[in-house]
Amino acid sequence: NPWFTVVVDPAAATVTLTGTLVNIHALGAGLLLMEVGRIVQDLATGDPLFSAGRFMIMEGDLGKVCSFFAAAV
Repeated sequence: NPWFTVVVDPAAATVTLTGTLVNIHALGAGLLLMEVGRIVQDLATGDPLFSAGRFMIMEGDLGKVCSFFAAAV
């Protein structure tokens, strides 16, 4: 379940997300996808300026979640 805070700083032109953005587990498969930690993004472009934590989507670590859903088809 997502549980995070969003802080928009117009003066710095940033948006900061802190907490659990995505957390997907499947019975028998365990953790499929997790986005958790702190990320600071450029407000205009959305480009990451700083990140600390586990960001599987941003890091391109989608193999397990893709394999799980491909096998379910």
